[in-house]
Amino acid sequence: MMGEASRRDALLLTAALVGVMIDPASALEEPDPLSHIIDCHCHVFTGRDIPAAQFVLNVAAREEGFLQYKKIAAFAVEILRRFAPTVQDELSQAFPAKDLSDPLSSQVFATLTSLQQKVQTSSESTFENSGVANHLMVLGFPFAQDELRLADTNINAEASALATLRQNYTPGLAPQELLYGPGGATLMAAPHGFFLDLEHLTQFIVTDVKAFFSGGEYTALGRYLALIAIFLSYRRQNIRRLDSALGVAKPSRVRLYCPALVDFDLWLGAAPENGSAVDASQTLDDQARAMAVVARRTDSAVLVSGYMAFDPLRAAIAKIKHGSGDQSVLKTVQTAVEEQGFVGAKLYPPMGFRPWNNTRSGDSYGSFAPELVRRSLIAQGLKPDGFDIGKALDDALDEFYRYCLASDVPILAHCGDSQSAFPQAGERASPFFWQELLSRPGFGRLRVNLGHFGGLWCVGEDITDDSDESQRCRVALDESDGRKPMGKQGWPAKIVAMLSAKDASGAALYPNLYCDFADVGGLDSSRSAGAIIDFLKPSSVLATRLVYGTDWMFLALEAGYQSFAVSAQSLAKTLAMDPRDLFWRNAARFLGLTPGAATTNRLQRFYAGDRNRLALLDHLLVP
Repeated sequence: MMGEASRRDALLLTAALVGVMIDPASALEEPDPLSHIIDCHCHVFTGRDIPAAQFVLNVAAREEGFLQYKKIAAFAVEILRRFAPTVQDELSQAFPAKDLSDPLSSQVFATLTSLQQKVQTSSESTFENSGVANHLMVLGFPFAQDELRLADTNINAEASALATLRQNYTPGLAPQELLYGPGGATLMAAPHGFFLDLEHLTQFIVTDVKAFFSGGEYTALGRYLALIAIFLSYRRQNIRRLDSALGVAKPSRVRLYCPALVDFDLWLGAAPENGSAVDASQTLDDQARAMAVVARRTDSAVLVSGYMAFDPLRAAIAKIKHGSGDQSVLKTVQTAVEEQGFVGAKLYPPMGFRPWNNTRSGDSYGSFAPELVRRSLIAQGLKPDGFDIGKALDDALDEFYRYCLASDVPILAHCGDSQSAFPQAGERASPFFWQELLSRPGFGRLRVNLGHFGGLWCVGEDITDDSDESQRCRVALDESDGRKPMGKQGWPAKIVAMLSAKDASGAALYPNLYCDFADVGGLDSSRSAGAIIDFLKPSSVLATRLVYGTDWMFLALEAGYQSFAVSAQSLAKTLAMDPRDLFWRNAARFLGLTPGAATTNRLQRFYAGDRNRLALLDHLLVP
């Protein structure tokens, strides 16, 4: 039997191997149930990695209920986005001492003030050549004629410039003509009245963001402006923030964070081919290079291995441009997974595609995707009439799935009716469509994590009002895709049924299917917590198929997000789960972190020569 001193020495030796320090006094304490943590679903991208303004215009404003001032919100977000670090910044060996997430900096204020002066003083020729002016024209003022009719919302007596602007409006007037007219420098329609100039806009941003971080009153718009504070940071800073914000960071704990990249640009119209004046996101190839560098520079006891985004629309457009054999978009995924330390791939069906069977859907694809396809076909001398977008999406997805099967690559999927590119697009994330995919011969072995558990946050909520969120929850809880009634728990219940399904021999029908509760706040305190627990408790299959995920940085929008990990521990106890399964072992099995497995081998090659990170990886492996 090992003596006390020998046991302590062995623990200290183990700690040294993984590059961490354990206090000798703690060696005799009870084992830490969170000694190994895998956050299987998070994000640490910067503001330059997504089409932020287009996301506000087409997604956030509709889902969060600030449609009446979406233009000014998009404009503010786009200006602030310019302060986010570029990939070249992140590839630099230098690492800033100052936290660039501070949205109250004098630099931001000075830029807004400068923009105001430029708008007021520039001649028409120089104004039209100004990149910032293009953003003001595109984002600060509406795209369509009917939207130029400003909302009648409590006009402030002091807003004379706005009143002048309204009086001088003529249907069909171009935005730049409107801008040069009387009152043209005015920015308008805010939740706290009207902006007379950019100084007031800045003051509003500052007030709302301060309120968010101090726990005070803030608006729906303020939540997204506050998120910009995170978007302005380096990835390494965001990983540190995630590691510390939820109270799980201890020197003795091994942590693996799996941040997902996203590819929203084409579905939201942020593409040069769509005539967009909005800056496109940094390329996925560049983002992958940055993530590979970050993965090798993380703090002690922390590993980072993300998911590369795959957009079947981007793949379909590439095939139109370069021929049906083009696999450049899939190649980005392959390179990230096989050479750049990524653990898997990310799919985002709420942008507007189904995981499978797009060919039969007959659905619309929003306003941007069809136009992008049409322009791409015409540019190649092809006729757009009769082109089947659904088939093109399925063809691209089929190639993607076959690669994931052949190389045993895990897939993280957004499986909730939220963050959709256009109304009803979120319904295409339904688990029913995942079942159709996994039921294809040979495809039941795919490694898939249905993120957000089908919108578990809807269970127990009052969804009787007419808000966009309630309407989406009613879909997720009451029906699949409009064809089949589903009963009380809807999509979450469908996921449990899929996890529990058996084949004729009694083995799991989908052995590599998992789910997470990322971004489901208040698991032990919200008014819907009891209903969520009542739903989860009878499902014994969750003991081996439920994984820990936070959805950071979007989790930061939730009140009390700091207690998320504590709530997850309480959930494990309530469900009679070993917390090590919830926080580590289930995720390790989903990712394929077992000795000799494909994922393990790829990460070992990526970290070759780095003894510390190889030891961390070894500690996360499960039988």
